[in-house]
Amino acid sequence: MVRVYEELNRLLAGRINFTDFIEKVAKSFKEKILEDAYKAIDEITENTIGLDSNYVVAANAAGAEEALLTLIAHVEAATGMPARIYGTKAALRKVPNAVMSDEAKSDLYNIGYFGKFNGNDMVCMRQLHKPGTSEFVMNDDKLYVIASSDKPIKVVNEGEGIMFENEPTDNNDLTKEYVYGQPMGTAVICSSKMGVFKFSA
Repeated sequence: MVRVYEELNRLLAGRINFTDFIEKVAKSFKEKILEDAYKAIDEITENTIGLDSNYVVAANAAGAEEALLTLIAHVEAATGMPARIYGTKAALRKVPNAVMSDEAKSDLYNIGYFGKFNGNDMVCMRQLHKPGTSEFVMNDDKLYVIASSDKPIKVVNEGEGIMFENEPTDNNDLTKEYVYGQPMGTAVICSSKMGVFKFSA
């Protein structure tokens, strides 16, 4: 939902570029959708429909390699496809590597994390700030093991936006106001098994 209040008079007077204003509104909507999507994936638990304690696990640094290998095996056995590991750069850097090969050292130097974990590709997810803050959205202690091409985060756009104009008498200062809303929804829907791994203290 976006409310055009104090800016409306300046828009109508041509003091604000309408195209620039619309671009800012579109950017705000995009940031909100991304925040909701990242929040949805961060809130996956063993109680998420289709998952259980075999697919949502936690381990400390000492047991991380074995626990992550087991999680990957479960996901690949359930889907019949090779799995990839997704996470922020900070999360991927925590993944242990038993064999420090020249290629592993090169990956660490060039991209900041190992490109593979025991043969499984690792993919970096871009970190974001929560809108209007310097707080990160993504959890740097979580990894996501996904084998299917299906994306677990679904964003539903109902289509037509809702716009209405308030009467000046609705506000104490007799200022007109426009309100624009876009019905949307974001949720996690796992059509195939995926895994969540968390580094514990």
